[in-house]
Amino acid sequence: MSSRLAKNIEYNHFLTSVSDEHDEVSCNKLEIPEFQRNYVWKSSNIKDLFDSIKENDPNYYLGNIVVVKDGAGRAKIVDGQQRLVSLSLIAKKLIEKTNDSQSKESLRKIIWADTNVVRILFQKSNLKELYENLLYDSHFDEHVLDDTQNILFRSFQSISRECDALSDVDTFIKKFLSLEFVVIVSPSDEDAYQLFEGLNSTGLSLSAVELTK
Repeated sequence: MSSRLAKNIEYNHFLTSVSDEHDEVSCNKLEIPEFQRNYVWKSSNIKDLFDSIKENDPNYYLGNIVVVKDGAGRAKIVDGQQRLVSLSLIAKKLIEKTNDSQSKESLRKIIWADTNVVRILFQKSNLKELYENLLYDSHFDEHVLDDTQNILFRSFQSISRECDALSDVDTFIKKFLSLEFVVIVSPSDEDAYQLFEGLNSTGLSLSAVELTK
């Protein structure tokens, strides 16, 4: 691919599609490069995300995702890490909350490319370890987490509380699976970061509501 491409796509199809219709923008496996900033979402961001999904109709728009696809290995997430990681952890908890087998399978496909391969791979070893422990229900000592791990773990706890409070899990899952992004695929790291800087060139911090809308 020699030029930038942008296309609207459902979250579910973004990570799981194998059809020609979505091939150019779907990303079945992603990585978060080591030089990316850490995961920083707090409980307030998680609550705003849940509220946005609950209060809006299906196919709710969750903003832009910027990735680099060079044809070799995983696509790199340039913009969208916070949302994509949070959504995958929400999917993990929703699997535990529903009895619908079809919903469970759809949610599993969002998280895992196959039994032992996660769709989102952190290159930072500390976040990779905790993220995969959370997805695989592996035992770990929360008292020895470092500061960046602690932020991710606290967000996961917030996700658990929000999922426990859902009054209609299956309706929420239907809305969740139909969330939409505009995915922008860049041909190179340089192009992607020029685009990222352009999208964020105002110098103004975005609120959690703005980030999720």
